[in-house]
Amino acid sequence: MNTNEIKFSLPRRGRMVLRAVTDADEEFLLSIYAGSRADELAQATWEPGQQEAFVKWQFDLQRREY
Repeated sequence: MNTNEIKFSLPRRGRMVLRAVTDADEEFLLSIYAGSRADELAQATWEPGQQEAFVKWQFDLQRREY
């Protein structure tokens, strides 16, 4: 048993486990962050690669500050 996990029971026999973030989660977390900003970012015209770089920069800054 991993003592760094918190387990919850959910309705309909569901289970949820909370655990610390690992380096393996980075790409997934970045994709969630980018998706949450998609409407906002669609309002600007971006050069190729510019939007991705901006999102990564913002994601990294947010993680450092929180």
